[in-house]
Amino acid sequence: IGFMFGVCILEVVSIQLVSMRSSWGTEELARLKLDLFRFWGSMSSTLYTLYMVMCGGIDWGDVAAPLIEVTPGLGLLMCLYVAIAVFCVLNIVTGVFVKNTENMFSRDETHLVMQTIESRKQWIEEVKQLWGTFQTRELDFESFSDKVKDVRTQALFHKLGLEVEWESVAGLFELLDFDGTGTVNLDEFAIGIQMLHGQAKNIDMARL
Repeated sequence: IGFMFGVCILEVVSIQLVSMRSSWGTEELARLKLDLFRFWGSMSSTLYTLYMVMCGGIDWGDVAAPLIEVTPGLGLLMCLYVAIAVFCVLNIVTGVFVKNTENMFSRDETHLVMQTIESRKQWIEEVKQLWGTFQTRELDFESFSDKVKDVRTQALFHKLGLEVEWESVAGLFELLDFDGTGTVNLDEFAIGIQMLHGQAKNIDMARL
């Protein structure tokens, strides 16, 4: 965009500079020639000026003023360039960056959800593995207390974040037996383990 506008502006300015080459004329005319040559005297300076206008390196009204003195049409062309470059192109670029940021955040959020799901699946498998050591559909206190003595069962409790102490076995079973039937099924066991996740020293406190 800048190149196309630059070519159009440079073409008109070059013709004007050539016509004014023979004489500097008045002081005002000399200033105009210096400004035109400074900002629009070559393709490189023209593109540099347009770049500064787009990036805020210079006030576009200052560089448009000598163009307007040459012809009001160049002033309108400069206004069109500013409207396209600043209000359209930069907004599109900003929108792209914002969209990319949103996509990155969405991917991070999705990754977090997937990690949570995987952790949940692993926890469920560990609960099922622990329940499998009891080898029954419903567990009574006697069977529960016997199995808790087993080192493998204690290791599986520890894996789930529960340090089961012998004196807390009765209290733990009470907490797992939600319906008070004297037996614990898999659903009660899983819910109870989730509620008591942490140090089992607090089992007796939980009962209270």
